Amino acid sequence: MILLVGTTHDDILYFESKIRNSREEKIFKGITATIGTIYNQEVMLLHNVYTSYMSSTLITRIIDRYYVVLVFLLGKCVALSKDVKPGQIMVSKLIYFGDVNQYGKHESSLGQIPTLPKFFEGDDYVLKVLESCFNRLYIQADYRLATFISKNIIVKDKEDIADISTNDIYYGIKDNVVFDSETGGAALACYLNDVPFLAIKVVEHSIGVESNIDSYIDVLAKYSDVGKALTACIGEITRNEVKDHD
Repeated sequence: MILLVGTTHDDILYFESKIRNSREEKIFKGITATIGTIYNQEVMLLHNVYTSYMSSTLITRIIDRYYVVLVFLLGKCVALSKDVKPGQIMVSKLIYFGDVNQYGKHESSLGQIPTLPKFFEGDDYVLKVLESCFNRLYIQADYRLATFISKNIIVKDKEDIADISTNDIYYGIKDNVVFDSETGGAALACYLNDVPFLAIKVVEHSIGVESNIDSYIDVLAKYSDVGKALTACIGEITRNEVKDHD
């Protein structure tokens, strides 16, 4: 099964139009998922997932209950670095926790959970397949490989992330940096359960700039590009390829 997780219903709406033989199953109290097939691949659609607390808990629960071979996290993100613009599609290459600081007490770096890696990485094999789908089908699609920083807050301005930035550099990285509140927990759950993971999110606005109806409409338009490329990616990935690629 391939799991597609969105924050809001809009984030997974494209895939609801593509899924076949769908049924609903209860995951937790008040949380229901849709299960069906896309290109003969079994998929699950889940939304209303806010913060890394929820993403880690729900994804772990689903991995425990179902045979999940791949997880995609979808939705919106905020541009932190100056080179990132609203409307761009960002695909996770590196993932950091922005609200973890065990430095000095344990042998760990800023953003690192003790005993775990300093950062998590998007699955390289799946990333290559997705990139080929973008390049083959949507040459004009503006997507980038990005560093995702997750923190369980709504970031409004640079003061909210002052503890993890120095002169617009985050964990030593200056370019292609975005922020959200769910990717860290999703990456953690997948890492601990040895399940490949990628986040694919559309930049809604830059840090310090308020979102508005126009920016949200632009995001929804980009969801079509994400949906087409990701649907093609699902069609190219077989269960054995994902499980055995490494």
